[in-house]
Formats: sequence, C-alpha cells, structure tokens
Amino acid sequence: MAIFLTILAVFVSFVLLLLFGIYFIFFRPNFPRHDEPPHPLDEKEYLHEYRDIINRSIEWFLSQKSEDVYITSFDGFSLYGTFFEIPDGKAKGTVLMCHGFHGVAPRDFAGLPEFYLSIGYNVLVINQRAHNKSGGKYLTYGIKERFDCRDWILFLNSRLGTEKPIFLHGLSMGCATVLMASGFELPPNVKGIVADCGYTSPYDIMCAVLKNSTHLPPFPIIPLSEILVKCIAGFWLKEYSTLDALKTNRIPILFISGDKDDFVPPWMTQKNYDACVAEKRLVWFEGVKHAESFFMGKERYEAEVTKFFEDYANK
Repeated sequence: MAIFLTILAVFVSFVLLLLFGIYFIFFRPNFPRHDEPPHPLDEKEYLHEYRDIINRSIEWFLSQKSEDVYITSFDGFSLYGTFFEIPDGKAKGTVLMCHGFHGVAPRDFAGLPEFYLSIGYNVLVINQRAHNKSGGKYLTYGIKERFDCRDWILFLNSRLGTEKPIFLHGLSMGCATVLMASGFELPPNVKGIVADCGYTSPYDIMCAVLKNSTHLPPFPIIPLSEILVKCIAGFWLKEYSTLDALKTNRIPILFISGDKDDFVPPWMTQKNYDACVAEKRLVWFEGVKHAESFFMGKERYEAEVTKFFEDYANK
C-alpha cells in the first residue's frame, strides 16, 4: 500500500508540474510588462541571425512620429496600439498589424511598417492582449483576440472613415488572430488579409509544440491542460479555430509560410488555405523556417504583398 501511494504521489506531482509548465510556457502574460521600448536583440535570442535588421527596425520604430492609441476590449481591458499616419489624409488606406506569441511589433515586423508606409499606407501595429502595454491576464491564442482585432478595425473606421481600404497582416499567433477575426461580418472596406505562418487552433499548436519540443504524446497532457485553461483563463482550446472562420470568410487572403517552418508546421498553413472559401493565394518560401519569410526573401515578399494590395484595394 505504501509503495502504491508513493507511486501515485510521484505521478500526481509529475502531472501537476507538467501542467504548471504548460501554463507558464503557453499562457502567462508577456513579462516583463512595462512601458519601456523593446531592447535590442542579442546573439542568444530567437531570430538572432537577423539582429542587425531587427535592431535597425527598433531604432526606426522609436524614432518615427507616431501616436499612442487605445481601445477597451469587449471584456474590459485597455488595449494599446502604435499608429503611424500619413499626413493630410493622403494615405491609400491602412494596414492593421498583429504580432505573434510574446512578440513585440518592431521585432516581429522588422522592416514591414516602413515598407507599408513607403507604398502609401497608414500603419497601426497593436499590442495583443496580455502583451506589453495592453491589459489582460491571459493570452488566448486568437480565441478572444479575434474580438480585439474586430474592435481595432471599428476604431480605424470611426477615426478615418470607411472610404479607404483596410488590410490585416498577422504573423504566427497574430496570423491566427486575423484569420479568426475573418469569421465576423467585418466592414466592407476590409479588403484583404496577409496571413503569415499561422496555426489552425490553440489545441493543434499546443499538440505540435509539445510533440516537437518534448516528444511527449498529446494525450492525456493536452486534454488535462484544456480543463486547467478553462478554469483559469476562461476558454476551451477547441472553442474556435481559423478553420471555423475560413469556412464563411469572404475576404481575400494571401497565405505565406516557409516550407521548413519548425514551430507552426507547414501543414497548418496548407489546411488554412484549403479551408478558405474566399479568393486566395498561397506563397511558399523554400527552405525558410518560422516567421523568417520576410527576412529570407524580402524582395519577393514585398512584391507579392504589393500585387495583392493592388488587386484588391479597390474591389
């Protein structure tokens, strides 16, 4: 009996430790939460190969004239964005940019805000909930963020009017956010979505990361985690998905991914593309890993996005 109780205690302790680890990795807010600018990337961090590009982008981001803007989320949190507006109403439209998991916009989108401004578009880069200057206890992998994305669109239209186009651009978790938001009946001036390396659902990405990083089976760890997530953060991992949204979405989408993505498996991008019933394009960057397509193929990336904008801005 003593041996059985010891084994049981060890097993329970292991499960609790594992669940805490999953919570800490996947659902804690993006600490430190502060108002300081993002620090330069060093050689030990993710995407360190591109640190010169990223660090120049951070410098550019902080040196430009911009405006701090805020909205209140549907569940009462203050959400923050940085708005770069072309003066005198001369912009062709606006791009709303959603960063990735624990991301910071000047890093995740290094070079892209400058590009969008250069082709005549205002840029709104947001801090997703539970990230940086935005409030919220828990990130929810797009489940609640999709409402935030919708509300940022409404903010832009209330400020700028509805005559000019809005494009959404999401990267990784931000991609899942904008794709899930496409399930809403968005205003007609939302003309297109740039969907870079997004997953299909919180459940799918957690299974993939667990398998790839620890080689542990998803069952029973992820189902147990889902109960914990519901109790603490108030949502189910299978509550909604990009696939649910894409079955009804009517907004054109440019899907982008590296075919060697080692975080969000390429099959998720393919599955998103297949599920989309709207006009769509799919661009693969060969030999490219997660969130590196713009760095590895800047000229092609810009050309694909420019053509996409030209084709759909006035439709």
